[in-house]
Amino acid sequence: MAAMQAAANGATTLILEKNPQPARKLLLTGGGRCNLLHLGTPTEILARLRPHDRFLRHALFEFPPLWVIGLFEGLGLQTRAEQDGRVFPISERAEDVRSALV
Repeated sequence: MAAMQAAANGATTLILEKNPQPARKLLLTGGGRCNLLHLGTPTEILARLRPHDRFLRHALFEFPPLWVIGLFEGLGLQTRAEQDGRVFPISERAEDVRSALV
């Protein structure tokens, strides 16, 4: 996120990755479909995470789910929500999420 924002503001950025490919772990999320997030307000999401909600509190209010969906749509990645509120790329391919981010 920091590199994306810096680049959007005209800064030269460099992303260093420990793995041979960027975002390699991302390819494993959601069974290869990449569960991007869960719909709901930050308060609703945090209530489901108790007692471990403190870590994500600031991030969820700073970047709520609809903002994240807008970010990915701005990167050209269309999303869809499943009945249970999980949001995946329409393609259901984690590789498409990685490509959008890289």
